[in-house]
Amino acid sequence: THTHTHTPSSNMLRTALALAVATTVSVSNAQVHPRLCTSPEVWEAQARAYDISLGETITAFVAFDSLNRRYYKRDQVSDGKNPGRKFYSELYLFNDKEYYKTESTTGKCVKTKIPNNKLWRPFGVPANASFSGQINIGAPGESVLANEYTVPVAAHPDNYYYRGTFTAKECIPVSETLIRANGLDISDSEFVQFYNTVLGIANPNVFNVPVTCLTVSQEEMDKF
Repeated sequence: THTHTHTPSSNMLRTALALAVATTVSVSNAQVHPRLCTSPEVWEAQARAYDISLGETITAFVAFDSLNRRYYKRDQVSDGKNPGRKFYSELYLFNDKEYYKTESTTGKCVKTKIPNNKLWRPFGVPANASFSGQINIGAPGESVLANEYTVPVAAHPDNYYYRGTFTAKECIPVSETLIRANGLDISDSEFVQFYNTVLGIANPNVFNVPVTCLTVSQEEMDKF
């Protein structure tokens, strides 16, 4: 999670909007709209997120615990388009209002309050979302049925545009689009796809505060 002051161009805005209407293989016009579903409370997955400011796709491991309001994310180290770019592990402890960010190479850790743009929200269909369509992800005979839900800017409490795709059977998150627009500046928007999702957390220790974070100085916290 990075904070950027870069203001993307109108071309980048169009790119973001194109990502918000990602390609699907087929769409069925369901006669009965599915009700809002409830996603699993504890799960882990691989995630691909498009970073607008870096202009590249970031792959990461994520673990989500709605019961204890915890979220963990670890970047997958790769060369990418930006040589020298740093990779991080991030831990959000929402009940404690604490955020830890550890650099993968050096182990250096910073601790701060959870940023205002990353406050707690459960992964799942928002209560005020509207069903927008049903899609088959894949090809005939090798597809997964999924439902798409949207929240228009006017209906979002923070004036964001939201679109989420969830499997029709278990309501497992497939993708999320969250466009936070301030004029042409959409650098804080999120475009995430989830795959290899597993219910439960194989290693609950990912939610433990790293040892290097326990000795973070006030000076380091202030520099964050």
